[in-house]
Amino acid sequence: MKPSYLFLIVLFASASCDKRNEPADIVSVFVLTDQTGVEQKLPSLESIKKLCNLRMRDTWGARFSLMPIKDVEYTPINSIELPQEGMLLQNPGQRKKAINDFYAKAGVAINQMSLQPVGRTESEIFGPLMHALNALESQNVKEAYLIVGSDLQANTKEFSVYRDKDIEMLLKHPKKVENIILEDAHLGRLDNITCIFIYDAPDPESSRRFSLMASLFKGMLERKGAKVIITGGTFGNE
Repeated sequence: MKPSYLFLIVLFASASCDKRNEPADIVSVFVLTDQTGVEQKLPSLESIKKLCNLRMRDTWGARFSLMPIKDVEYTPINSIELPQEGMLLQNPGQRKKAINDFYAKAGVAINQMSLQPVGRTESEIFGPLMHALNALESQNVKEAYLIVGSDLQANTKEFSVYRDKDIEMLLKHPKKVENIILEDAHLGRLDNITCIFIYDAPDPESSRRFSLMASLFKGMLERKGAKVIITGGTFGNE
Protein backbone atom coordinates (compact mmCIF):
# COMPACT_ATOMS: atom_id res chain seq x y z
CA MET A 1 0.00 0.00 0.00
CA LYS A 2 1.33 3.41 -0.94
CA PRO A 3 2.16 5.76 1.99
CA SER A 4 -0.28 8.42 0.71
CA TYR A 5 -3.17 5.91 0.76
CA LEU A 6 -2.21 4.79 4.23
CA PHE A 7 -2.17 8.40 5.39
CA LEU A 8 -5.67 8.99 3.98
CA ILE A 9 -7.04 5.87 5.69
CA VAL A 10 -5.56 6.91 9.03
CA LEU A 11 -6.91 10.44 8.58
CA PHE A 12 -10.40 9.13 7.73
CA ALA A 13 -10.38 6.76 10.73
CA SER A 14 -9.28 9.59 13.02
CA ALA A 15 -12.01 11.90 11.73
CA SER A 16 -14.64 9.17 12.15
CA CYS A 17 -13.48 8.56 15.72
CA ASP A 18 -13.66 12.30 16.49
CA LYS A 19 -17.17 12.42 15.02
CA ARG A 20 -18.31 9.58 17.26
CA ASN A 21 -16.99 11.41 20.31
CA GLU A 22 -18.86 14.62 19.52
CA PRO A 23 -21.92 15.34 21.71
CA ALA A 24 -25.20 14.34 20.07
CA ASP A 25 -27.75 16.96 18.98
CA ILE A 26 -29.97 16.15 21.94
CA VAL A 27 -31.24 18.23 24.87
CA SER A 28 -31.72 16.21 28.05
CA VAL A 29 -33.68 17.36 31.10
CA PHE A 30 -33.45 15.40 34.34
CA VAL A 31 -35.74 16.43 37.23
CA LEU A 32 -35.08 15.42 40.83
CA THR A 33 -37.83 16.22 43.30
CA ASP A 34 -37.72 15.98 47.08
CA GLN A 35 -40.37 14.02 48.93
CA THR A 36 -39.71 15.53 52.33
CA GLY A 37 -41.55 18.51 53.76
CA VAL A 38 -45.15 19.30 52.93
CA GLU A 39 -44.99 19.79 49.17
CA GLN A 40 -42.83 18.89 46.24
CA LYS A 41 -40.88 21.39 44.19
CA LEU A 42 -41.58 20.64 40.54
CA PRO A 43 -40.79 22.65 37.42
CA SER A 44 -43.65 23.76 35.21
CA LEU A 45 -44.22 22.19 31.81
CA GLU A 46 -43.63 25.63 30.26
CA SER A 47 -40.13 25.73 31.77
CA ILE A 48 -39.38 22.31 30.22
CA LYS A 49 -40.53 23.63 26.84
CA LYS A 50 -38.27 26.67 27.16
CA LEU A 51 -35.24 24.55 28.04
CA CYS A 52 -35.82 22.08 25.22
CA ASN A 53 -36.70 24.80 22.68
CA LEU A 54 -37.54 22.13 20.12
CA ARG A 55 -39.43 24.47 17.80
CA MET A 56 -36.11 26.14 16.96
CA ARG A 57 -34.15 22.88 16.72
CA ASP A 58 -35.51 21.15 13.65
CA THR A 59 -33.60 17.90 13.96
CA TRP A 60 -32.65 17.72 17.64
CA GLY A 61 -33.76 14.91 19.87
CA ALA A 62 -34.86 15.33 23.49
CA ARG A 63 -34.98 13.33 26.72
CA PHE A 64 -36.98 14.00 29.86
CA SER A 65 -36.43 12.03 33.07
CA LEU A 66 -38.21 12.49 36.39
CA MET A 67 -37.10 10.90 39.65
CA PRO A 68 -38.02 11.39 43.30
CA ILE A 69 -35.18 11.81 45.78
CA LYS A 70 -35.13 8.67 47.89
CA ASP A 71 -32.65 6.37 49.56
CA VAL A 72 -32.89 2.98 47.94
CA GLU A 73 -33.36 3.28 44.18
CA TYR A 74 -32.00 5.71 41.62
CA THR A 75 -34.10 4.73 38.60
CA PRO A 76 -36.26 7.45 37.00
CA ILE A 77 -39.93 6.56 37.36
CA ASN A 78 -40.58 8.37 34.07
CA SER A 79 -38.22 8.60 31.12
CA ILE A 80 -39.47 10.06 27.82
CA GLU A 81 -37.55 10.37 24.57
CA LEU A 82 -37.94 12.23 21.29
CA PRO A 83 -35.64 10.72 18.63
CA GLN A 84 -33.37 12.85 16.51
CA GLU A 85 -34.70 13.60 13.05
CA GLY A 86 -32.74 13.42 9.80
CA MET A 87 -32.80 16.74 7.95
CA LEU A 88 -33.47 15.15 4.52
CA LEU A 89 -36.11 12.72 5.77
CA GLN A 90 -37.99 15.16 7.96
CA ASN A 91 -41.77 15.41 7.66
CA PRO A 92 -42.87 18.73 9.27
CA GLY A 93 -46.30 17.42 10.20
CA GLN A 94 -44.94 14.28 11.85
CA ARG A 95 -42.21 16.26 13.58
CA LYS A 96 -44.77 18.68 15.07
CA LYS A 97 -46.90 15.77 16.30
CA ALA A 98 -43.85 14.04 17.82
CA ILE A 99 -42.89 17.21 19.70
CA ASN A 100 -46.46 17.69 20.97
CA ASP A 101 -46.58 14.05 22.11
CA PHE A 102 -43.24 14.44 23.89
CA TYR A 103 -44.43 17.50 25.79
CA ALA A 104 -47.81 15.90 26.57
CA LYS A 105 -46.08 12.88 28.14
CA ALA A 106 -43.77 15.18 30.12
CA GLY A 107 -46.80 17.08 31.40
CA VAL A 108 -48.50 13.86 32.50
CA ALA A 109 -45.31 12.75 34.28
CA ILE A 110 -45.06 16.06 36.15
CA ASN A 111 -48.74 15.91 37.13
CA GLN A 112 -48.43 12.30 38.34
CA MET A 113 -45.37 13.18 40.41
CA SER A 114 -47.22 16.07 42.02
CA LEU A 115 -49.72 13.54 43.39
CA GLN A 116 -47.05 11.40 45.07
CA PRO A 117 -47.13 11.39 48.90
CA VAL A 118 -44.60 13.56 50.71
CA GLY A 119 -43.51 13.97 54.30
CA ARG A 120 -40.50 11.66 54.70
CA THR A 121 -38.31 12.53 57.67
CA GLU A 122 -34.90 11.51 56.34
CA SER A 123 -33.43 12.73 53.10
CA GLU A 124 -30.43 11.23 51.30
CA ILE A 125 -29.67 14.06 48.89
CA PHE A 126 -26.10 13.28 47.86
CA GLY A 127 -26.55 9.84 46.25
CA PRO A 128 -29.49 10.70 43.96
CA LEU A 129 -27.89 14.00 42.94
CA MET A 130 -24.56 12.42 42.02
CA HIS A 131 -26.38 9.59 40.22
CA ALA A 132 -28.33 12.09 38.10
CA LEU A 133 -25.15 14.01 37.21
CA ASN A 134 -23.38 10.80 36.23
CA ALA A 135 -26.37 9.80 34.10
CA LEU A 136 -26.36 13.14 32.26
CA GLU A 137 -22.59 13.09 31.83
CA SER A 138 -22.71 9.60 30.29
CA GLN A 139 -25.31 10.67 27.70
CA ASN A 140 -22.79 12.90 25.88
CA VAL A 141 -25.40 15.36 24.58
CA LYS A 142 -25.09 18.96 23.41
CA GLU A 143 -27.21 20.36 26.26
CA ALA A 144 -28.23 18.83 29.57
CA TYR A 145 -30.19 20.26 32.49
CA LEU A 146 -30.54 18.93 36.00
CA ILE A 147 -33.44 20.54 37.86
CA VAL A 148 -33.31 19.84 41.60
CA GLY A 149 -36.48 20.70 43.51
CA SER A 150 -35.26 20.29 47.07
CA ASP A 151 -34.38 22.11 50.27
CA LEU A 152 -31.01 20.27 50.06
CA GLN A 153 -31.24 19.63 53.79
CA ALA A 154 -29.47 16.28 53.90
CA ASN A 155 -30.22 14.27 57.01
CA THR A 156 -28.24 11.03 57.13
CA LYS A 157 -25.74 9.29 59.39
CA GLU A 158 -22.82 10.69 57.41
CA PHE A 159 -24.00 14.30 57.37
CA SER A 160 -27.00 16.24 58.62
CA VAL A 161 -27.81 19.93 58.38
CA TYR A 162 -29.66 19.50 61.68
CA ARG A 163 -26.51 18.63 63.63
CA ASP A 164 -24.55 21.61 64.89
CA LYS A 165 -21.21 19.85 64.51
CA ASP A 166 -21.94 19.07 60.85
CA ILE A 167 -22.93 22.67 60.13
CA GLU A 168 -19.69 23.77 61.82
CA MET A 169 -17.78 21.38 59.56
CA LEU A 170 -19.60 22.81 56.53
CA LEU A 171 -18.66 26.36 57.53
CA LYS A 172 -15.06 25.73 58.56
CA HIS A 173 -14.06 22.72 56.46
CA PRO A 174 -16.32 22.60 53.38
CA LYS A 175 -13.83 20.34 51.60
CA LYS A 176 -14.60 17.59 54.11
CA VAL A 177 -18.29 17.79 53.21
CA GLU A 178 -17.37 17.73 49.51
CA ASN A 179 -15.39 14.55 50.14
CA ILE A 180 -18.47 12.96 51.75
CA ILE A 181 -20.57 13.94 48.73
CA LEU A 182 -18.03 12.77 46.15
CA GLU A 183 -16.90 9.62 47.95
CA ASP A 184 -18.57 7.22 45.48
CA ALA A 185 -19.54 9.69 42.76
CA HIS A 186 -16.58 9.54 40.32
CA LEU A 187 -17.77 12.68 38.54
CA GLY A 188 -16.08 13.64 35.30
CA ARG A 189 -16.37 16.93 33.45
CA LEU A 190 -19.84 18.53 33.46
CA ASP A 191 -19.24 21.16 30.79
CA ASN A 192 -22.56 20.77 28.93
CA ILE A 193 -24.69 20.51 32.08
CA THR A 194 -26.70 23.28 33.75
CA CYS A 195 -27.84 22.57 37.32
CA ILE A 196 -30.89 24.47 38.57
CA PHE A 197 -31.68 24.35 42.30
CA ILE A 198 -35.20 25.50 43.22
CA TYR A 199 -36.56 26.01 46.71
CA ASP A 200 -39.07 28.38 48.28
CA ALA A 201 -37.98 28.47 51.93
CA PRO A 202 -40.86 28.71 54.45
CA ASP A 203 -38.73 30.35 57.17
CA PRO A 204 -35.34 32.07 57.68
CA GLU A 205 -33.63 29.01 59.19
CA SER A 206 -34.63 26.78 56.28
CA SER A 207 -33.44 29.48 53.90
CA ARG A 208 -30.08 29.65 55.69
CA ARG A 209 -29.54 25.89 55.53
CA PHE A 210 -30.53 25.79 51.86
CA SER A 211 -28.17 28.66 51.03
CA LEU A 212 -25.26 26.93 52.76
CA MET A 213 -25.79 23.68 50.88
CA ALA A 214 -26.57 25.35 47.55
CA SER A 215 -23.39 27.42 47.78
CA LEU A 216 -21.37 24.28 48.47
CA PHE A 217 -22.86 22.51 45.45
CA LYS A 218 -22.41 25.60 43.27
CA GLY A 219 -18.68 25.84 43.93
CA MET A 220 -18.15 22.09 43.65
CA LEU A 221 -20.07 21.66 40.38
CA GLU A 222 -18.72 24.81 38.74
CA ARG A 223 -15.20 23.52 39.26
CA LYS A 224 -16.30 20.49 37.24
CA GLY A 225 -17.46 22.78 34.42
CA ALA A 226 -21.20 22.93 35.12
CA LYS A 227 -23.30 26.06 35.11
CA VAL A 228 -25.30 26.46 38.34
CA ILE A 229 -28.50 28.49 38.89
CA ILE A 230 -30.05 28.91 42.34
CA THR A 231 -33.60 30.22 42.50
CA GLY A 232 -36.52 30.49 44.90
CA GLY A 233 -40.10 29.68 44.07
CA THR A 234 -40.92 27.07 41.44
CA PHE A 235 -38.79 27.16 38.33
CA GLY A 236 -40.85 28.33 35.39
CA ASN A 237 -43.71 29.70 37.50
CA GLU A 238 -42.10 32.89 38.80
